[in-house]
Amino acid sequence: MNKFLFLLLLFPLISIGQIQEINSEELLGELIGQLKNGYGDPEVSLRNKDDRYVFTYRNRRFDHLTQYGTFQFKCSKDELDLFFNFLVSNLDSVSRKRRFIEKTLKIPTGILQLNFNRRLGNNYVQIMHTPKNIDGLEQLLPINKKQLIKLFGKQKSFSK
Repeated sequence: MNKFLFLLLLFPLISIGQIQEINSEELLGELIGQLKNGYGDPEVSLRNKDDRYVFTYRNRRFDHLTQYGTFQFKCSKDELDLFFNFLVSNLDSVSRKRRFIEKTLKIPTGILQLNFNRRLGNNYVQIMHTPKNIDGLEQLLPINKKQLIKLFGKQKSFSK
């Protein structure tokens, strides 16, 4: 009788303890581009899953040492290319005379404020995200044109 009870107790451990490996690309989506800091930690990444593009960024407010935020929108590949071209054209239009351009975009997860500026002879875009349900502004690191090309995965197809 004791052996029978012992076998009954082992049965749930065997049947419930199933561990399965899943592919991270299935869960998170395809990685399009990623920018890392000097320590190899990701700062900004762009992923695609079922025509939903997700930007994951390291929040520069420094409330915590490593705090990540996301914003996402659903669009086609062509619409993402339009967004990329919008960013690059505004980045290129910043000059010595016009050192600062500010644009605001409304997305389903909140508001994006884009500040295009010129610092030390280089043009940068500072992307700030205001989530819908959270008070406050979350910001990404300043991104130059070379980093923008890498983030959007345009290294092979984009010429200077």
